[in-house]
Amino acid sequence: MPVSIQTKPTLICRYPIASSDMYYNEVGQRDVFVRDDLLHGFQIWGELSGMGEETAISFCEIFLEYAMFCQTGYEEAQAYALMESFGSGLGQAVAIYMLDNIFLNVFTNPGVCALECVLETLKVNFTIHQVGPELRFIICDCPFDKTAGQTGLPQSELAHDGLNAMCQGLLKVIQPELPVASPVDERYDHIFAIDTEITTSA
Repeated sequence: MPVSIQTKPTLICRYPIASSDMYYNEVGQRDVFVRDDLLHGFQIWGELSGMGEETAISFCEIFLEYAMFCQTGYEEAQAYALMESFGSGLGQAVAIYMLDNIFLNVFTNPGVCALECVLETLKVNFTIHQVGPELRFIICDCPFDKTAGQTGLPQSELAHDGLNAMCQGLLKVIQPELPVASPVDERYDHIFAIDTEITTSA
């Protein structure tokens, strides 16, 4: 993997931060960065715009914070649509970074590797299971529930929806022919499923 000991962070998107009260009020903006190097591994995190690393938040907190923005200023249907758009756009931005800095056409199945990178930056334990034609990525504990309890950012369900949208957006760029869908029996710990009958013959 062509990475240096320590690389500079790459800014991939920016989003507004809402106040935590019942009335919408934009109180700042958060920059989202990505980096992959030998010292840190693959990372995604956020910082207040222009405020530096002392304001850094984790990948999980990015989704929870944006979920609060969606929930505060919009009705439920609009909030989910906005979160899905955010997640998809974030996934596409991460995919472009990966194609430019990580994969460079040396991986036979870059979509699976990309999704492993995303789950690793969530800092959760996960397993990969073959169930019939599906390859399922399963997390042991919902990272959003745990982080929400620690930070007071409550919208874990909305955040999880954003992560699913991110995975979809990521794969549409990294490996467009890779068929990805929700698992047959949906549970919170199933992030997505891949049809291996297609991927193994590709």
